[in-house]
Amino acid sequence: ASTGQAGGSTSSSRRRRGGPQLPDNSQQAITVADPMRTTPRTWRTQRTELGNGTSGINGTTTEPQNLQVALPTTGSTKPAEMKLSKEEAEDLLADIVTPHDVDTMKRRAKEARNECCNMCCFCNFLVIFTITMFLEQYAPSARLADHLRAKLAGGSVPISTVSSVSTLYHYLEHGLIPVVYADDMDTRLASGPKNTLLPLDMSNRILGTMRLRQLRVSQADACQVSPMFQTYTIRCYPSWDGGSNSKESFGLGSKFSYSEDSNGAHHTGAFAQYPPDGFMQLLPTNGSRAAQAVRTLQQDGFMDSATRVIFAEFNIWSSNVGSYALVTIIVEFGATSLVKQSIDVLTLSERSFVPGGLGFPADICGFIFGIILMLYVWWFAIEELQEIWLKRLGYFLDIWNLMDWFNMVLLLVAFVVRVWNYSSAGNANLGQEALVDQSSFSSLRLLAERAELVLLLNAVNAVMLWTKATKYLRHLPIVKGLVRDFWGAIDMFVPFLLIIGVIFVGFMLAFNVGFGDKIWQMASPYRTGVYLCRTFVNDATLKSVYDLQPLFGALMILLFYVILLLVATSFLFAIIVDALFQSKYNPKDTSSNFFFQDITDKILDRLPLLMRRLEDKVAKEQGSPSGSGDGKQAGSLAGLPELPPIDEGVKIPSRGEVLRAIELMSGRILSEISIVSIEIKSELHEVCERVDQMQMAAEELTLRTESIRKEQAANLT
Repeated sequence: ASTGQAGGSTSSSRRRRGGPQLPDNSQQAITVADPMRTTPRTWRTQRTELGNGTSGINGTTTEPQNLQVALPTTGSTKPAEMKLSKEEAEDLLADIVTPHDVDTMKRRAKEARNECCNMCCFCNFLVIFTITMFLEQYAPSARLADHLRAKLAGGSVPISTVSSVSTLYHYLEHGLIPVVYADDMDTRLASGPKNTLLPLDMSNRILGTMRLRQLRVSQADACQVSPMFQTYTIRCYPSWDGGSNSKESFGLGSKFSYSEDSNGAHHTGAFAQYPPDGFMQLLPTNGSRAAQAVRTLQQDGFMDSATRVIFAEFNIWSSNVGSYALVTIIVEFGATSLVKQSIDVLTLSERSFVPGGLGFPADICGFIFGIILMLYVWWFAIEELQEIWLKRLGYFLDIWNLMDWFNMVLLLVAFVVRVWNYSSAGNANLGQEALVDQSSFSSLRLLAERAELVLLLNAVNAVMLWTKATKYLRHLPIVKGLVRDFWGAIDMFVPFLLIIGVIFVGFMLAFNVGFGDKIWQMASPYRTGVYLCRTFVNDATLKSVYDLQPLFGALMILLFYVILLLVATSFLFAIIVDALFQSKYNPKDTSSNFFFQDITDKILDRLPLLMRRLEDKVAKEQGSPSGSGDGKQAGSLAGLPELPPIDEGVKIPSRGEVLRAIELMSGRILSEISIVSIEIKSELHEVCERVDQMQMAAEELTLRTESIRKEQAANLT
């Protein structure tokens, strides 16, 4: 139990309402149970007569066992014990504990219970979310994606050899088709008379066939450069920008026409973002016939100078693990003849588009836990809305509340996208068309993109939720100091981050302007920023910058290294050390959110000034001066002098600033008193020293006078 002080005076009518009358000149110990607490409590009190029929009672709490009241007496050393009833104890405690103290204790107890309930609910929610995320992971899907990438990259003609349209035809015929439509022992063993899906290897099969999809640009006129070629008319094929997308049929007899894919999704490549539509061609399911189809496409001019990107797409079904894989080989052709190649593999597990997946316990538990998470989210949302209704604007000044809404919105979006996938997959009838016709193709990319979006949202949520757990860890004594240090460091870290961000933007623009036309990674400010961030974490180098411009490049690299790597990191370490130092030697600050609390105080400090301006504006519109009326009349009746009006530019100090000013003023007064006392002591020491010197001089004169007297007496005799 904590130790406290309570004191005051009571009237003769309140001294003992219905309780036993205790004489003033006797010492007694009263042992009762404290009705305001669930456990007994001990009180040490003393009553003193104050006159006029009143008495004062001073009390302190000691051990949490019994209630004892000791009354002073003369001639008695042992206290007597007397049992009191509950009503008598309440009357006695009414003189010690005020109603305000009781209300405060009840309020704090209620807040503690609510905080404990919130902690328990959040811990349960976090555990369920973590288990659900672990159940969402499916290791066979990752192994399937690695296997397909290695298989496609290990062909006789690698995709890295593609540098033009002609080399792309060569890669399709001699590199890709022999891998996809392989005729070896594994595929012959996997294919049987009853199997209708074409095998890729022993464990994986192709859903349908392979599709080639092309996006083209329209030819532009008047591409000549003036004034050198202004007398000529030059046509060209511009870069891909969406507006230059060509949908006109081409080829012999316009055999190649533009088609739309409602189940496709946009793809973001190295040069641009491409839609899911285009000029599409399906290849046969036989290797030799597929190679002949590629040669036919080359003869008919399927790809030429207007081609900007080629997608080779096919779907894989792994029968052993029940997973799907969407394989896309992308070859992009830039307007400057630069070619970029990539292999994209997206995996889909059965649980991504079917509730409960394959019916395994992990799939069913993951689906059930997902429903429970949504129930938690709705409950949290209702509580947050109630808190908004109570706190109004002050609710949004707490960073934790904003983080709560961010988490809930992400969880709701992920759940809606998952349900959307369930509905779309149920209407798509995956694999049904491929079982009937091997030469068909059904795009699953839209489903795969949604499933990947759900995983990314859950990944962000995992970071945010476990970060939010630190909000409740601050109640632990061992973590409370670290949380206080962290929020104390934010006071300097946020301005530091702002300054470093501004400097980084300067370097980003400098490298983009200086080397954007020579280095592809710095062709745009966004790419330059990403590349510089990679260099900051030692994932890339700036050697290409030095190779192009040795002098200017070396200067830029040196400035970037010194400012952002040496000075910035050293300053960051200094901020951390300063926060630890302040926590160790200035333990008075117990707030856990200095930065945002300061912002909140500034906002609340300006509210009275804004309200005063609003009142003045309303008063001017009504034709009466501000501050007139009953308030002014009451002030004149009270005989108080009128104060000069407060200048609107003057900032009204807050309560914290006033307390700090009082503390500073009291400290200065104490220092002045200490200085005066030291000066007085030094003067007293000097006076004492002078008195001692005078006493020594008087004693010396006395000795000399005595010696002279003795000499004169001797001479006379």
